Amino acid sequence: MWNRNTRLNPALTLFSALCAVAAQAQSPSSNPSIAASVNGSRQVQVGRGTPLLVSAVIQHSRQYAADAALLDVSHGDAGWTSAVQLAVVDSQGQPVSWMIQVTPSTEPTLHLDGSAIGIVSWRIAPEDTTNIANGVYQLTAILDNTDLPVDGWQGSVASVAVSITINDPPATLSLLDDADQAQLFASYYVLAGDLAKSLAALDDLFTRQPDQINALTLRGNILESQGNDADALAAYEHSVSAFQAQFPNAPEPPRVLLRQRALVRARLQIP
Repeated sequence: MWNRNTRLNPALTLFSALCAVAAQAQSPSSNPSIAASVNGSRQVQVGRGTPLLVSAVIQHSRQYAADAALLDVSHGDAGWTSAVQLAVVDSQGQPVSWMIQVTPSTEPTLHLDGSAIGIVSWRIAPEDTTNIANGVYQLTAILDNTDLPVDGWQGSVASVAVSITINDPPATLSLLDDADQAQLFASYYVLAGDLAKSLAALDDLFTRQPDQINALTLRGNILESQGNDADALAAYEHSVSAFQAQFPNAPEPPRVLLRQRALVRARLQIP
């Protein structure tokens, strides 16, 4: 039965602000705040061989307040994103080193005015998570630009830690876990800049689950990002039809999906 808590794959958050953060590290009003997530969550269990997608969202600690004072965050010639680092410790509190690749950005300064946010994303390749020992780890994102003279805000803030449990991969996957994993791989390849592999990961899932709503929507997102509105619309139409077939008595329509479809239809000048 459909309900408001129907499970959604966190990979979709890469196309809707890349974040499904449940909590933030709050700072004084003169500081930014920072929140971290892994695979769209602050508490995640993954099998070795599955990619890890890390995101940090930076915003004003008085986000949406009318009197939020402008904060400019920079970090020299490398740009503001270079001031955001990740720290990972094991269950004993000992630092560990993972092969983490950041998605580069060339923006020199982040302007936090109470409405804007900044996002930094990283990825850990599936072949690299294979080499991580089983166990529980804590990941923290830290914004710290105190090592360089900068104009504007200067300081250090840290996120609430994300709990990551690494296990052996299961022998078999449920339908939902199969769909989630396919979308994580697709989102990983998007971050890696390989859209062909991203779409291939979804196409492989569709051989088993042709009407997987979230995966169809993600396919539409990827195609739309490529400027392929015609195929994106086909994916959105299929997703809407699948939703209607699977949840005929849903108390609420899939508003975000319908909005995405409407925007593409408008660009294609389809009534």
